[in-house]
Amino acid sequence: MKVTTLVLTLSLVIQVVAAVLSLRLVWTTGQRLGWGLIAAAAVLLAVRGVLALAGGFSHEPDIETELIALFVGMFMAAGAGAIGPVFREARRVQQALAESEARFRHLFENAQVGIYRTTPDGRILMVNPALLRMLKCDSFDRLASRNLEMEGFGPSYRRDEFKRLVERPEGVRGLEAEWMCFDGSTIFVRENAVAVRDADGSVRYYDGMVEDITQSKELERRLLHAQKMEALGRLAGGVAHDFNNLLTAILGYATLLLDRIPEGDPMRPAVEEVISAGRRASSLTSQMLIFSRRQVVQARPLDMNTVVKGMEGLLRRLLGEAIEFEADLQADLWTVKADQNQMEQVILNLVVNGRDAMPSGGRLSIRTRNVELQNELQTEHLLLKP
Repeated sequence: MKVTTLVLTLSLVIQVVAAVLSLRLVWTTGQRLGWGLIAAAAVLLAVRGVLALAGGFSHEPDIETELIALFVGMFMAAGAGAIGPVFREARRVQQALAESEARFRHLFENAQVGIYRTTPDGRILMVNPALLRMLKCDSFDRLASRNLEMEGFGPSYRRDEFKRLVERPEGVRGLEAEWMCFDGSTIFVRENAVAVRDADGSVRYYDGMVEDITQSKELERRLLHAQKMEALGRLAGGVAHDFNNLLTAILGYATLLLDRIPEGDPMRPAVEEVISAGRRASSLTSQMLIFSRRQVVQARPLDMNTVVKGMEGLLRRLLGEAIEFEADLQADLWTVKADQNQMEQVILNLVVNGRDAMPSGGRLSIRTRNVELQNELQTEHLLLKP
């Protein structure tokens, strides 16, 4: 009887342990039916053991039956105890995978560059919102209806060349292309992509990132234009400088010749005309030197009315016939201390900007006025003196 009682007690303890471990697996795995049934069986066996110990049965417990119940309980407890860490590790891996997917989804949805996944046969599997905005497309379904093998991203899109490059080991790095958006406009993009392969080496899909470089291209174009204009200005400055040297010699000899021709000589008007034409040519070369900014700064008292009047012919030619030019000059204008060439450059820049702002024509006025600096203006511009 003592042996039977010992077996019943041990079996009861093991059944309770098996029930507890099975209930933990219900929470760990979420499989309520399977592990719930095992936990219920363990609880029933434990209740049976309690009843047997309390003498709740009409017959004496059979040692063989109780040993079988003991071994069943041990098997259930051992199985639940052994498989528990496996399921807990699997749960941890699933949680880590879910967190990783959440981070990837956050990055995918909020990236400022376009991200895509396509297949070798041209199907679009997924794109992020940035790429939809870049292509001015209102939905993924609309974009996914396009087959890249058939349409691509515009007339200049070469799918065969892209596939050849992306399937290299290094993939595509910094591929620049012009794409057409869904509203008909075009953008310049820089693309990086790789081919994702199966274990046997066959390509499953292409993953890539796209950056909109349209503004960079525009800035590059403007910089190139500015460099060309700078080179042209240097060339014009060099020509004007050399030509000015020739004019200096011509005017010098013409002046010497004029001094030797007496008044009333029929040749004197011709020489005077040569000198006048030379001075006009010298004025033109000075204006060319203004564009090239090769004149030496010489600050001196300057009448701005005289400067504007001297440039009026050049300004009218710059404005063209579509823009009316008006010079509103104050009669008793004060002089300013400045470099004439620099002031002419300022006026030229203002006039050119005004012309560009009126492509359909208009009216451009230059006014000169005497202005006294007040204390407020001097506070804003510390270098100005009243």
